[in-house]
Amino acid sequence: MAIIFLSAGCKGPLSAPGAAEAKQGVHKVVVDEVIQSGGYTYLNVIEKRKETWLALPAMQAVKGDTVYYSGGKEMTDFFSKELKRTFPSVLFLESVSSEPISGENAGMKNNTHAGEVKIKKINVSIEPGEGCISIAKLLETKAEYSGKSVIVRGKITKFNPGILGKNWIHIQDGSEFNGVFDLTITTDSQLIIGDTVTFEGGITLKKDFGYGYFYEVIMEDGKLIK
Repeated sequence: MAIIFLSAGCKGPLSAPGAAEAKQGVHKVVVDEVIQSGGYTYLNVIEKRKETWLALPAMQAVKGDTVYYSGGKEMTDFFSKELKRTFPSVLFLESVSSEPISGENAGMKNNTHAGEVKIKKINVSIEPGEGCISIAKLLETKAEYSGKSVIVRGKITKFNPGILGKNWIHIQDGSEFNGVFDLTITTDSQLIIGDTVTFEGGITLKKDFGYGYFYEVIMEDGKLIK
């Protein structure tokens, strides 16, 4: 989710009232409606005449498709800024399958921490610039920056708008520490993948938004400088 992760808005954090525990078991559903918005796909699916809204990273789907899923995190009274609409209930998933899911794998696929979502390293080399800190330096000395504001510069590799009322981006600058080369930032800014940006914001360590959304290092409420 990471990924994770994880593009709509909501009324509060995942731990807020209205967030239900993961639904267990394998579900076979038929897609009745598809909405593409802000890097996410919303599927209105039917299972035994019961309708459910699913939200997952952008995928191709059409009305009449049969898909399978297990696990997931339910949000009630979920408001999407992109769609300007409130869903009474949305089940967030990492993916659905076009093939049946075996019982032994049920409920496992959607339990990955958002902070553990695999991000591909890109070929980029960006100088930090005046007043900036490289991602590698930030990760290496993260304890020194906990609760402090820093400036970072990098290229956007992922942009997920409107999740938990914020936009989420991943940036890389070409540096890395212990195999980690990516920094997650939450922001109100609207951005485009591939842009090189400079952000200033507070650093939080071991941030747990609940329901598997955990980050060792994250910049929260980052302000776009340029």
